[in-house]
Formats: sequence, C-alpha cells, structure tokens
Amino acid sequence: MAENISIEALTKKFVERVLASPCKNQETYQRLLRPAVQTGCIEMVEALIDRGANLNMPCGTNHFALTTAIQDLEGSRLMKMITFLVENGANVNKCFGKCSALSLAILFKPDIVSYLLKNGAEVDKVVNGKGDTPLMCAISRSWMFYRTVIWKLQESHVDNDERLDEIAGLVKIITQILILSPHKPEMLEIKDDTTRINTVEILLHAGADVNKANFQGDTALHFAVDESDSLTICKLIKAGAELEARDSTGKTPLLRAVMRLQNHDSLNVIKSLQKYGADMRAVDNDGRSSLHWMLQYRLCRPVPFLSKERCIPYHAEKEILRLLAIDDNQINRKSNDGMTVLMQASKRGVQDFVRTLLKLGADPNIVSTDSGGPCTALSLAMDEYGVRGNINCIVELIKHIGLATLPERYRDFFFRMITCGKHYMVELMIAHGMPPVLINSTAEAGVLSWVAQDARKYGIKLKFSPLAAAILSKNIQIAQYLVENWFLTPADLVGSFELRELRSLLEKLSLSKGLKFMDDHLSQPMSLLKLSFVAVSAQLGGVAGREERVSKTPLPNILKDKLLFRR
Repeated sequence: MAENISIEALTKKFVERVLASPCKNQETYQRLLRPAVQTGCIEMVEALIDRGANLNMPCGTNHFALTTAIQDLEGSRLMKMITFLVENGANVNKCFGKCSALSLAILFKPDIVSYLLKNGAEVDKVVNGKGDTPLMCAISRSWMFYRTVIWKLQESHVDNDERLDEIAGLVKIITQILILSPHKPEMLEIKDDTTRINTVEILLHAGADVNKANFQGDTALHFAVDESDSLTICKLIKAGAELEARDSTGKTPLLRAVMRLQNHDSLNVIKSLQKYGADMRAVDNDGRSSLHWMLQYRLCRPVPFLSKERCIPYHAEKEILRLLAIDDNQINRKSNDGMTVLMQASKRGVQDFVRTLLKLGADPNIVSTDSGGPCTALSLAMDEYGVRGNINCIVELIKHIGLATLPERYRDFFFRMITCGKHYMVELMIAHGMPPVLINSTAEAGVLSWVAQDARKYGIKLKFSPLAAAILSKNIQIAQYLVENWFLTPADLVGSFELRELRSLLEKLSLSKGLKFMDDHLSQPMSLLKLSFVAVSAQLGGVAGREERVSKTPLPNILKDKLLFRR
C-alpha cells in the first residue's frame, strides 16, 4: 500500500511541476491526462483540460480519460471522476481499441453501468471484434479474465487489430478451459453472480436487444446457456429472447445447452428451455439433434482436469437423455451423414449410452447406406471391436435383435467368435437369430486365413461351416455345442464332399482332437429327422427375415423354436 501511495504522490508531483512550468506543448498535456486520471485528482485533470487536454482524444495507448478511470479507479473516487468527466464533455461511447466505457463497467461496476446508460451510453454497441454486445459480456463469467488479458496486450503495444483478434481467440479458448478447471485463476472469481445478474437486469431495463446476434450468430440466450445460468435464461426469455435463434452452425440454445453440459445446473437449464417451449426436435446445420450432442458430451466427459463439481452425475445424464428422447422419431433421427445416435454410440463403444438408448426405444435395425456400404449399429460395433476389442455394445445390440439387419459381409464376425473360443458369444448369437451359414475358404475366411492357406497348399477345396471352423480352431467344446443343437449346414452331413475334405485337411495338419471328434460324432449316418431338419434349415436362409419365414412353415411350434435355435 505504501508503494502505491508513493507512486501516486510522485505522479501528482510530476504533473504539478509540468503544470507550473512554462511548457505549452499540447501533446504533453494530452499524455499527462491519463496518469492524472489514474491518481483520482479531479483538480489536476481540470487543470489539464484548462490547458487544452481533450477528453475525447487518446491519452495513452488508445486509452481515453473515461475508460482509464473505469479501469483504474475504485469506489467513491471512481464515481466522482466519472461524473466530472461526463459533465465536462467526455463521450460515453468512445472506445479504446474495440472496448467502450460501458463494456469495462460491466465487469464488476453496475452503478457505473447505470450512470453511463443514463448519460447516453449505447446499450447495444458492439464491444469487440466478434460483435459481442454489453449484454452478452455481462452474462459471460469469462469476460473479466478475457478483458484483463487484452488490456495487458494493449498496454504492451500490441495495437494491430488483426493481431489482437488472433490472440484474443486463443485467450478465449484458454479462458473456457480455465473456467472448467478446479484450479482457476482468482481473477475468474472476481465477478460474482450477484453483480453479474444485477448488471444484466440494468441492461435489460435500459432496453438491450435480447435477440441481437454477434458475428457468430450467438445471442444473449446462447451466452446464458453456455454459462448454465437458469436465472438469467428465465429473465431473457421473459424479456422476449427468441428460443429458436440459431448460431452460425445452426445450433439453437437447446442444442448449445446439451453441447456445453458442465454441471448439475445444466439439467435445470434444459428443463427451463423445455418449460418455455424450446423445440426439442431442433437439429443443427449437420442434421445433428440434441441426442447426437449428448453423445458428444458423453465421449468427452472423462477429461482429467475437470473437477467432480464440473461433471454431471450419471443419474443426471440419464435424466437429460430421457428429457431429450421425446419419441421414437427423435431417438432414431439420422444426421446428415446418415447416422443415428445409436449408430454413433455403437461405433464409439459407449456401452451405458447404447443400453440406455435401447431401453428408450432406439431401433438397432436401421440401415444406413450414406457412408459406403450398408451398415447398422451392430455392424459399426463389430468394426469397433476390431479396433479396441470392446464387445459389450455388441452384446447389448444382439440382445435387442440387432442381428436382423446385419449385412452379410459381417457374418465372419460369428466365425471369429468361434475361432477365438468365445463360447458365450457363440451361444448368444445363435439364440438371437444367427443361422448356420457357410463362408468361402478363399473369399471370406479372413478369420481362418491360416487354414485357407493350408487348404490351398494341399489342393483341398473347402467351404467353412461353423462346425468346421470350431474343429479346425481346436475349440471342441463349441463344436460339441453345435452338434448337440443341430446347428449344422448341408456341408456337415455325413457323407458330404465338404466333410470328406475337412477330414483330409485334419489329417494333413495332424489335428488329432479334431479327428477324434469327427469319429465320435460325425461318422455314423444321421437320423431322418436330423437330415430333414438340416435341409429345412438351409432352405430358410440367412438371418434377415428368417423368423418370419419360420413362422409360416407348417411345422409344430417345438420345431419352429428349434429352427430358430431357441432354448
């Protein structure tokens, strides 16, 4: 404190000496105006004005007397200086750089905001290079930190507008990260909510345009949603804020609310928007719905620097999901890339999200053809399994009859489960509709490529049935399960060409366990019933529509269930 007083005293003494000297340099008086204002000495400022200093001309690096006072003075000294400057002709709408007196006062000085508005300050004047209005800045908690950094840049003579805007963009990003951090700088805590809300009320009372958009299309309501500020949202809506205003990417406040989920308050924000009639079916320019953005939040949720207070509890996530999933059309809506939210969640392996969507009525059998060949949620989950080995989403989708529309090119996944010894997955897929199918040894046997290579080496032509795959991969327990449940193809019938070729390959490869299994289970002629069953099963075809075809066959229900391999 002593250091501040001495600096102020030295400044006063220096200015007084200049005033007492015979100096009549107008530029000197103008430059002295800023330090004189910073001392809070009205008499000194008045003396400089008398000598020709202009309150509406820069008195430093793009600073004016009025903006200097708001930036550097506090309490009663500030109000007295502001009153004196305005009464002596200071233009309340003058800006240094792109920052006006009003935008500075918004930071934490609502009494100055009121005074400036009463004395002609333009309530909707753009305050920065992004087109933000004073109302937007008053709503934003990050504005204090953001402006503080920009002041420092300007005082360091970074006065090129393009360079300032470039740096400001980086500062904005850093600010948003710091706001989410549990170790945020103290300056981010200066503008408390009471002051902020009071300032918002003052601006609204003064006639601020609640629907004016900045250059990115953001309105004040978008800003309030970004802050998860339910109270301000209600005030803006009551003041006429447009609920369906869209930013440059087509996001409404509701979509932004989901996109910027921060804490438990976010649930109240979404409820408030729903209460006031926000369109829950809104989509952005890419056709992404609120559910698509909810998934995006879920994918980014486990960020290391986020504190627990900044994360939404899982039960609140589920409640938000239920609020957004208003009907089947909304849940199953495709974005412009042809993907439903279930497809995207399956592709990324988000099991709990997939499970919740399925419970809410998401259709796992929707087919997308927009990204190349046909794909479904299950096929995308199978692709994800190949990358990360995550099988949980596949299990959830199969349990919800996701096999019904699985593209044929994905039947090799079933064979992969057999060759990897995944007994549970083999049983699950069979119980939920996977029929006995063959894959060609040359074209489709990626999972059995080593066997196919040996078969070609010995001149053996072989189509792989599930049973053959189990025997060749030494998964005898799975082979036993397939035989006991009659999960067979015509290639598995005793006496068939394929079975003879399989035995020949087993002998060449010296797979004794496989040969023993064949001797025990596939050496005696099959019963007429089993032969008929395998023939009928083969005629019923693949998984798509198989259940319907089975239901139309004139067979007892017990056989129909067996043809569907239900227990």
